Amino acid sequence: MVSKLAGFLVGAGAAAVAVWGFNTWRHVSDEDLLMAALTDQCLPYILTGDAPFQDLGREVGVYDNTDADNRLIGGGAKIVFDARFVASWGEITEPPLRICRLDGRPMGAYTQAFEIESDDFFEQITVAVQPLGDLQLDQERTDIDLGADDLFQTLGWFETGMSLAQGNRVVMSVAQSQVSNVIVVRDLAD
Repeated sequence: MVSKLAGFLVGAGAAAVAVWGFNTWRHVSDEDLLMAALTDQCLPYILTGDAPFQDLGREVGVYDNTDADNRLIGGGAKIVFDARFVASWGEITEPPLRICRLDGRPMGAYTQAFEIESDDFFEQITVAVQPLGDLQLDQERTDIDLGADDLFQTLGWFETGMSLAQGNRVVMSVAQSQVSNVIVVRDLAD
């Protein structure tokens, strides 16, 4: 009887360690998802026009309660990342822009968001968006203080020497350490 109990406990312990190890090995953080959406989906679409999110998510359904941007033409929309976000893309004719965006979906009183580590986030995004040109975080026109008292900031990476409404740009809505919206824009007038 004692040996059966000991065997059961050893087996249960080994199984628990195996499950924990597998979950740790297969874990994908929100920051990883955000970077993958930016570098593997939105940036290639912005640069080439090839449709993003082809192998991710599902089509928007009639009961998904999403707001479409009626200005976007020739694009599409999908529900992605466990139905937490709406990805939409397309072009606007005036001014000529190609846009890819991720918007957190409402969940009760909250909006879904990517949970990020703020220690090197700015540098990671600055490096990731370099295929669009020399985009830099605009510290003069963007609030980047991630203090506990700040509820909401808009972070923007803009082309050097361009106004906020010109050139390529990446804009994010951030609440403390959560990114709820990402908009990547290529100015097709260039």
